[in-house]
Amino acid sequence: MAAKFFITRTEQHHHFVLKAGNGQQMLVSPQFTKADDCQQAIEAIRESPSLPDRFQLSSVANGKCLFHVVDRDARIVGTSQLYSSEVTRAAGIASVCVSAGVAKLVEA
Repeated sequence: MAAKFFITRTEQHHHFVLKAGNGQQMLVSPQFTKADDCQQAIEAIRESPSLPDRFQLSSVANGKCLFHVVDRDARIVGTSQLYSSEVTRAAGIASVCVSAGVAKLVEA
């Protein structure tokens, strides 16, 4: 099964979750006030594999790590799950790189 962007829209906010083919959450977006901003964030994630500087690495106090995908203006458009190590985080980035370009859009 292929990865999918699940888009949720309310009257006030729009956001998405990128899930792998196995249903595991790969990225979650911030909330956007405009549907166009949500769509532009998805496009930024789709083009990110060819732009490695779009991945910002981070860690939290308990030693776990994560990454953010940013757009060309350095705004966060997607945040990963927490990973137990830098190795598993790198695998998560690789998975997003492979999946985002072919992920279908699904209205949740």
